[in-house]
Amino acid sequence: VLASARKIMGELQVLSHQVSHHHHETDTTLKIAAIPSALHGWLASVLSVFSSRYPEAMGLVLEGVEEEIKEWVESGVVDVGITTDTTRLNLGYWREHFDWQLIRQDEIVAVLPSSHPLSQHASVSVSALAEHPLVMSSGGCEALIQQIFANSLEASEGVVQVDFWVRDTRTLLQMVANGVGVSLVPTLALVNKLNADLVTRSLSPCGVRQLIAFWPKKKPLGPVGQQLLQACGA
Repeated sequence: VLASARKIMGELQVLSHQVSHHHHETDTTLKIAAIPSALHGWLASVLSVFSSRYPEAMGLVLEGVEEEIKEWVESGVVDVGITTDTTRLNLGYWREHFDWQLIRQDEIVAVLPSSHPLSQHASVSVSALAEHPLVMSSGGCEALIQQIFANSLEASEGVVQVDFWVRDTRTLLQMVANGVGVSLVPTLALVNKLNADLVTRSLSPCGVRQLIAFWPKKKPLGPVGQQLLQACGA
């Protein structure tokens, strides 16, 4: 009996050590994914400060579009996703699979060639923009921009026509600068990208994008994840 008990106790100690090691890893490393505008326009500097404070904390940082990030979070490729808040478009699904927290917001602005007639106004209406060729980003938040147009054109039963889809923001801005069309872009996506051939104007009514951090409901955030949320909200 004593020999058997010692064997069982030894195996329990090994199991306890493995579980502790697993918790240590999941609680002290973090894998995240973010849409490009959030990552390059704001989050990169937050992560730099965060990593200097917690050198072993960041296990992986990925960049992707909204649907990619949702799939990565749901499948466990990353622990936390940072993306445009589109939860209201499918709220039941989000509540079933994820928890999330608002971490930042930025303004959606019209981007125009500096010579465009609408650039003479302090702000522009969405209905006025809809009369011109539209260059739409396919790298993130297009669902929100479509919703902005839908809300503004509802009274006239209008439907916005997207003339060009572009994934890369710099390519989009070059097309606008060359007079191909106009666009709606979050201000974070414009950091260090504007030039003298472009102007931005606020929308009337004002357009706002909210950014959320989200994670699987079945895998709550550990201490490092909570620390990151605090850093993002600072």
